[in-house]
Amino acid sequence: VDVLQTLDMEKIMGETNLAPWEILLVIFAAVLIMSFLMFLPPTAVVIWRMKRVPQISLHGSV
Repeated sequence: VDVLQTLDMEKIMGETNLAPWEILLVIFAAVLIMSFLMFLPPTAVVIWRMKRVPQISLHGSV
């Protein structure tokens, strides 16, 4: 997977002349999106359970 990613990065680097800060920005955005996609399903499940089960409310958790 890493080899494919580096090859893709080299191909992108060759095609476009990005500044270093732009590359860092793209990587940072990719990391943010990945972490968001990782954390979204569990939080959605928790919210869904809170809405579905009235007994387990915010008052109970605090």
